[in-house]
Formats: sequence, C-alpha cells, structure tokens
Amino acid sequence: MRFVFFVMATFSVCFANILDSIRTEKPNNFSKETWEVHIQQCLNKNAESCKIIIGIGLKTLDECKAKNECSVIGEIFLYADSIKRAMSYFEKACDKKDMNGCYFIGLYKAQNNNFVEAMPYFEKACDKKHAPSCFMNANFYEHGKGVRQDYEKAATLYKKSCKLKYPDACFTLGNLHEAGKALAHNLSLAKEFYGKACDMGMQKGCDSYKELNQSGIPSLYQDKNVFD
Repeated sequence: MRFVFFVMATFSVCFANILDSIRTEKPNNFSKETWEVHIQQCLNKNAESCKIIIGIGLKTLDECKAKNECSVIGEIFLYADSIKRAMSYFEKACDKKDMNGCYFIGLYKAQNNNFVEAMPYFEKACDKKHAPSCFMNANFYEHGKGVRQDYEKAATLYKKSCKLKYPDACFTLGNLHEAGKALAHNLSLAKEFYGKACDMGMQKGCDSYKELNQSGIPSLYQDKNVFD
C-alpha cells in the first residue's frame, strides 16, 4: 500500500545539506544539473527520481551514523515506495534520537489506524520539541484517536506546536476559536492565530485572517500572550 502523507514532511529541510554524506558513489553518468533535477523531483515525492538516487547507492543501515542520515535515507526509500526499507531506517533514526525518524514511524502507524502504537512515537518526538509530532498528539486528543478525547490536552499541544512555528497548529487553533469547538468562541483570538499561520507562509491562514479582518473583528491580542 502506498504511504500517503497528511502532514508536512521534514525531508527537504536537511536533504540538500547531507546528500553528499549519504550516497556511496558519485553520479559519474549525470551532469551536476541533471543530478540536481533528480534531487528536486525526489524532494517533490517523485518515485522514479528517488529510485534513480537509490540506484546510485546510499549508505546501508550499518553505515548511516551522522545526524539525520538515517531518517533522510528512510524518506528517499519512502518516496520510492519501499516502505519496509524506509521503516528500518526510521527505526534506527528514532533510536539515535533523530526525532524525524520517530515522527515518520508514528505517521505510518497512524496511516494504518494503529493510533495506540503511533502515540508513543509522537510523544517521544514532541517531548524533544518536534513541532509536527506535537500537532499529531493534539489531533489524537482532539478526535479521540487511540486515547480518551481530551480537548484541554489537545489545546495545550496545539499551542506548543504553534509556539514551535508549525503553521498547521496555529491555523487549527484559529479554527477551534472561530467555531467555539474545544476552545472558547473568540473571533479575535481566532484572527490572531490565523495571522500567525499566515506569517509562517500558510496562505489559507492569510485568507482566514483577511476574512475576519474585513468583517471588523478587532485585533485585541497583538501585544498579549495568546498562549495563556
């Protein structure tokens, strides 16, 4: 089964910086420009480009040792639809305290509705301030996935993720305040959280902020701590 992501991947942030350290051979039959094209296409989850990168040669499980090496190689295998091999790299990454590895294991288990098994991986990563993992923890508590539904815990974790600059969490807090679901109905707070998501580059955060702003919702929290 193809592993479909529903939360942002962390792959592109570190991939370009460590590509030279994770491959075992230089791509002699590729120009620099062609190689970079395949890298970019793999970043965009193009399976064929990832398979080409794999074909050139990547470090084995025993060889990946530096920070993020195992998790990045795992993501390459993941985007090449080689799930079993990807998970073995993620497991090693998680064991080596690379929280990206823990996160992707949690995602895989959640994708297969194994929420109880997924939760410890997200908790471990969230404890180390891995923002997407905090978001997933919050989502589980909001919707009662593998745990008793707990809006207070969900709100706390969404706020933690938002403070760690994860735009999806800020946007969700905006939604919850706008709808009065899980959090108090407060359009000014909703506007502020939408604005935070917008400032992080999320267009739908900008759109929601604009909608509330044009409706005359005042900005009451610009100089106050919205996370209290």
